Amino acid sequence: MRTAQEIQQEWLTQLLPSGAAWPKETDSNLGKLLLALATPRAQLEEDILSLRWEISPKTSTLLLDDYKDVLGADPAGRDQGNLTTAQWQALLYARWTTRGGQSIAYYEALAAALGVTLSIYEPVAAVYGAFSYGDGTVYSTPDYDNFVWVVTLPRVGTGLEALIQENQPADADVVFRYESDGGFGTYQFDQIAFGG
Repeated sequence: MRTAQEIQQEWLTQLLPSGAAWPKETDSNLGKLLLALATPRAQLEEDILSLRWEISPKTSTLLLDDYKDVLGADPAGRDQGNLTTAQWQALLYARWTTRGGQSIAYYEALAAALGVTLSIYEPVAAVYGAFSYGDGTVYSTPDYDNFVWVVTLPRVGTGLEALIQENQPADADVVFRYESDGGFGTYQFDQIAFGG
C-alpha cells in the first residue's frame, strides 16, 4: 500500500512534464495540491487492499454475512447451530464453488472442501444369478446390485449425508458406513439389495 506522500512523489517525478512551470519540490504549491489529491487516492488504495480477502467466502470476514444472504439457507441444513467463523467460511466456500456432478470423484472433492475424507465403494454385483435366502426368497439380483454406493464417512454428523442423498445419482441407492462404528451402517437388509 502506498502512502499519500509516495503517490505525490510519483506524480511529481513521473507524470508531470519537465520545465520551470512544473516544480518537482514537495513544498511547492503544485506539490501541496498534488498531496491534497493523493490523500483520497491513498485511502482508496487502502480500502481496496483491505477487501482483497473478501473476494472469496473462504477468507472473507467483512462480507461473510453478505455471502450468507446471497447463498441463502443450506439445503442440507449444515448451517444450523452456532458455527465458528472458520466453519462458516468452509461451508460457504464449499457452496460457492460447487459445480455438481454424479461421479465418485465429485463427492470426494465435495467432502474434501468441507475438511472431511470419505470413500465410496461400488459393490461388484453377483455374476451368477440372484442372491437368495435359505427359503428361496430372492434377496438381490445382479441388475439391481450395480446401483449401490457404500459411502464411508469418519463419523456421524459431518453434514454430508443429507447433501449426498439430495444430489445422488437417480439410479443409485446410497448406504452410509462410519469408521467410528462397525457393521454396515445405515444398510437396511430388507430394503436394499446387497452386492458381493
